[in-house]
Amino acid sequence: MIPTPEIQSGSLQPPKAASALHRLQQLIDALNTKDIPEETAKRITRLVEGLNEPDGAAGNFATTVEQTTGAILKLVEKELKLVPQKHYLKQWMPIGIGLGLPFGAAYASLLDNMGLFGIGIPIGMGIGIAIGTHLDNKAATEGRQLEME
Repeated sequence: MIPTPEIQSGSLQPPKAASALHRLQQLIDALNTKDIPEETAKRITRLVEGLNEPDGAAGNFATTVEQTTGAILKLVEKELKLVPQKHYLKQWMPIGIGLGLPFGAAYASLLDNMGLFGIGIPIGMGIGIAIGTHLDNKAATEGRQLEME
C-alpha cells in the first residue's frame, strides 16, 4: 500500500500545486488497486515521502510534485509495464505528425504545388492516432492500464 503525501493543510497551495497534488493522488489511488511488488512500492513510497519534507522551496512545490509524479510514472512503466489511459495516443500522435510531413513533401513535389506540403500532417496524425489507440486498447485488455489520464 502506497501512502498519500501528507501536506500541511495550514499552508494554502496555489491552483497549479493543487492540480499537481490531485494528479499525484489519482496516480497513487490507481497504483493501490494493482498488485505491485514490495520493492517497487517501497521505491514509490520513498519518492512520495520526499514531498513531505520541508525544504524551503515553496515556490517550486508544484514543479516538485509534477517531477515526482513523472518519476513514479516512468518507474511503473519501466518495471511493471503499467501506463495511464491515453498514454500511447499522446506518445504516437506527434510521432505520426512528424512521419506525415515527408508524405506531404513528396505529394507537394510530385504535383509541383508547395501549397500541398501540409497535407501530410493530418495523414500522419491519423496514423499516429490509430497506432496509439491500438496500443492503448491492447494495454487495457492486458490489464496494464491505470485508471487515470
